Amino acid sequence: MTTLKAFFNALNDEESKILPVLADDNIGWIMRCAINELDWYYYNYSNLDAPSEEEQEQIYILQVGTARLIKLALESRECFDAPVLTFRRQAELSKRSLSIASALGMIQHGRRVAQTVFNGIGVIKKIDINNFTITLPEEIEDDDYHERSLREHYYRESRHQFNGLTSLQEWQEMEDKVEDKLRELVYPFMDHFIGYESDPILDEYFFALATHEISLQEGYDTYHYALEFGGIKVQHYMLALKFMVSSCIRHSRCSKVLVEKHPEIKLEDILTISADVKPYIESLRDAVNYFGALYDGFSEITLEQASKIFEVLTYSRENLNLIDPPGSPHPIFIRNSETGLIKGLFGAHSEPVRFLLESLRFHFPKDYDKNQASRETSFQRACIRVLDDTYSGLSYQKNIKIRLNGQILSDIDLVVLEKKTGTILLIQLKHQELYGADIHAKSVRSMRLNKQIAVWMDTVNRWSSEVGSEGIKTAMGLKNDWPKDLHIFRVALSRHFAHSLKSIIFGEDTAFSNWPQFFNSNKIVKRDYSDPILKDLVSILRDHQEKPEKITHLEEPTTQWTIGELTFRTTQEVEECT
Repeated sequence: MTTLKAFFNALNDEESKILPVLADDNIGWIMRCAINELDWYYYNYSNLDAPSEEEQEQIYILQVGTARLIKLALESRECFDAPVLTFRRQAELSKRSLSIASALGMIQHGRRVAQTVFNGIGVIKKIDINNFTITLPEEIEDDDYHERSLREHYYRESRHQFNGLTSLQEWQEMEDKVEDKLRELVYPFMDHFIGYESDPILDEYFFALATHEISLQEGYDTYHYALEFGGIKVQHYMLALKFMVSSCIRHSRCSKVLVEKHPEIKLEDILTISADVKPYIESLRDAVNYFGALYDGFSEITLEQASKIFEVLTYSRENLNLIDPPGSPHPIFIRNSETGLIKGLFGAHSEPVRFLLESLRFHFPKDYDKNQASRETSFQRACIRVLDDTYSGLSYQKNIKIRLNGQILSDIDLVVLEKKTGTILLIQLKHQELYGADIHAKSVRSMRLNKQIAVWMDTVNRWSSEVGSEGIKTAMGLKNDWPKDLHIFRVALSRHFAHSLKSIIFGEDTAFSNWPQFFNSNKIVKRDYSDPILKDLVSILRDHQEKPEKITHLEEPTTQWTIGELTFRTTQEVEECT
């Protein structure tokens, strides 16, 4: 731990050397240029068929480094002298900002590596005062591989279905109209920049694209649309988020069309743009009210409410800690002054839904805690909906308190009863927060989940053993016409991740899964069994948790990172790990 602490301190020391440079940047050139470079790099990267490992590493370092640079730049000054910046790409400015963003990216990467070591994966050695070696074990398990693969499967299926719609003649005709409108309405602004007029067909087309993109992201269905944060419904926040993402998608397409019409304009000069805050908030209000009118029971928002939504969805000096941990979601729009904002391209394609959820928790902690309780009710409804679609003759009980000697031991979130087979599923639901690429959050939340489920499993097992079948029937209010022999299974069902639960020893009467696995298992049962019963579901769940082969990450090449006076080397050698 002493060596690990020394490494963290060395990373902090190198970062501290960058802070005066940012503090002296009274205009905000460095931050703005770094955002430009990230957008430009991402635009080219996203158009590659098969990015190389080097290109993937470059976008990763630039992404985490630029996010850190934005945070430190806003933190280092109370304000910039220029509220809005519009400029053409300059080699020296780009080189300088890229150098700083890359250095911060390597520092953030070093922190992530250190977090990995802190979690027990690999060892760190101090060669001298500013030289460290981190040695990873020969094999590093990719523990969420199977969960991720299933998510990606459904993601591809959704993409495939959407692509099917876009191949229809009606969609193609709309695409042609959109292309014609773009070419008609986009124009050069101040010789080297971009301007464009609006049109309803463009608004609706790009909003539809953004809606599809947002709906595919993890966390999209975390809260019911009618719940409120700060007196504003989730529905309004989501509509505003879709509008923000749609404006980024549209801007990217407009930029491409403009440089085709005017080759003298450089794409890298117009991908990232600035905007005035007040007109944008008015546009956001109008967009939310326009698209929201399609929903029953929708209530229009005021300009004041639109301002509050804007504060939640943008990154500024008021919410700096939102992107503090390495692996945080990237900002969508950055408010660099009271009157100006930077509309970056990358943030819209990063994790905008997770940014929204993290921001809601930051701005409205009391509402966040209160609304968390509602997620269990939604989770229960979703489970019942899927089960009823797969099996017949089921009944349910919710939030059952189990007692022993008059004392409440625990609760059971959902009880699924199948009378014809005497089968009872005792389900404990866990609706976790997303952790994305945040290694520390993943570790903390996995440990918490394991502990909570282990305690619940043991408690329910002790209770059922002591009260017996008759006691269970009494607790569930079951009548005497139920089968004498009961088949009871304990199931841990989490919303997002469950892979860590394999470290807990389960018996044959237990199973665990996350929501996509639970949903998919029911689909398999419905497909493979003519008259499915709950035991079939438990069997499929257990097959998935027991049989998946161990998947390891690809071998890490030996890499040396140098930031100022600090050097650290990551390697993967068996000899050094034993």
